[in-house]
Amino acid sequence: MTPEDYDMKAIRAIASAKLLLADGDDPSIKCLGKQNSKMPDLLRIKDYPQLALLAWNRVTPEITGEDAFALYEHNWRFVDLMSLNLNEAALIDRLKMQYGKGVLNV
Repeated sequence: MTPEDYDMKAIRAIASAKLLLADGDDPSIKCLGKQNSKMPDLLRIKDYPQLALLAWNRVTPEITGEDAFALYEHNWRFVDLMSLNLNEAALIDRLKMQYGKGVLNV
């Protein structure tokens, strides 16, 4: 098992735990839609807290999925897995599948 497999297992475990503990009013739990659906052309940075921390120096409020994937991949050591919300965990997983061919090189 590779290190990125452990990271994705951790992301899924944290997301699952948050879903189980959510009382229905947790703002980090949003409708995720289909996991295999194509990513939108632009993502709003502020919708994803860890991405917002990685993209602190960006002027524009949106980022392409490809650029977001590159930011996550190149700066993974700064991603706080414990504060990752379910919506952002699903985003990372979809970005990994769409742009990383199923691999997150961290």
